Amino acid sequence: MLFAIVPTHVKGKHRSKEQMADAERFSGHLLIQDWKTGSAGRPLLAAYLKDLSGRYEHNTIQPIFDVKVVKITVSGMHLVGYEIKSEDGIAIEYVQGWWAKLGEDSKPD
Repeated sequence: MLFAIVPTHVKGKHRSKEQMADAERFSGHLLIQDWKTGSAGRPLLAAYLKDLSGRYEHNTIQPIFDVKVVKITVSGMHLVGYEIKSEDGIAIEYVQGWWAKLGEDSKPD
C-alpha cells in the first residue's frame, strides 16, 4: 500500500512535534514482512519502503527491524523498531519509528 512516512526518531531520540513538522517525508509502498538476510541468525520482522515503481531502494530510507505497531488512528499508524546505521565502519542500532499515513500528508496526530 502507498504511504507517506515520517521518521519519528533521530539517532534513537524521539523528535518533538516541531521537528516532526519539518522532517523529511518519504513516499512508497510500505511492506512489513520477515527479513531473512543479515547476521541476526533469525528472520526479523522488518518494515521497509519500495519506491513508486515497486523497487526497493536501500538508500531512500533504512528499514526498521523487529517492528511493532504501537498506535493506529483514523489518520495513520506509528511503527517502532530499530534501524542499523554505519558509523565509522561500525554497525550501530538505533530506536526508530515511522509515522505512516495513507496519502500525501503525513503529519502525526
